[in-house]
Amino acid sequence: MAKNKVSYDYTNRALTVDLTEKDYWSVNLLKSEMFMDTVKILEAAATHTQEIKSVIINYKATLLDQNRNECIELVHLRHYSTTNTNPVNWENTYGDDREYMLRERADYFWLHPIFNKHTT
Repeated sequence: MAKNKVSYDYTNRALTVDLTEKDYWSVNLLKSEMFMDTVKILEAAATHTQEIKSVIINYKATLLDQNRNECIELVHLRHYSTTNTNPVNWENTYGDDREYMLRERADYFWLHPIFNKHTT
C-alpha cells in the first residue's frame, strides 16, 4: 500500500504528490501501478485547471541494495503541465499505450533503471 503526501504551492500553482510504496512488489506490477496512479492524479487535476498549473509526481519504493538491505529510493519522477494533459481521454489507454502517452505528455519523465530490466 502506497503512502501518500500531497502539497500545493500557491505561488506557482503546482500540485506535488509524493507516493511511497513500502510493500514488496514486482517490476511489472509496480510500473503498472505507478502509471495508473499517475492517470488518476492527472484526471483529478484536470477538474481544477484554474487552481493547478502543473503536477509533479514523485514515486518512491523499497529497493534492496547489494547486501540485501532495504532502502527507500526514488523510482519514478515526472512533471506535467495541465495544458498538456487536460485534453487526453485516459479511459482508453492501457499498458504500453498508457506509458507512451504519459511520456509524451510529460514536461519531464524519469524512470529508475530497474524498470529497464525484464524481470518480475
